[in-house]
Amino acid sequence: VFFFLSTEVAELEANLPCTCKVNFPDPNKLHYFQLTVIPDEGYYQGGKFQFEIEVPDAYNMVDLLNFDDPLNIEAAEHHLRDKVSQWFI
Repeated sequence: VFFFLSTEVAELEANLPCTCKVNFPDPNKLHYFQLTVIPDEGYYQGGKFQFEIEVPDAYNMVDLLNFDDPLNIEAAEHHLRDKVSQWFI
């Protein structure tokens, strides 16, 4: 899960608007981070909104991957070959 989260964190940071910042208090716990939003327009302009986000332990990349169009062919083949036993690892 760490590998998947680190990939998603990089994508998150690369795509955040300039009005948002993320902070990872513990770089070894990518499932917990803080998000700060400071709007630069509209009614909430200049406001500072802070959120603490924790990805639950039950977070499962299998639910997010499209195995019909996989980026990781080996994982997709394993999933298709062994759908039942993967839940008992």
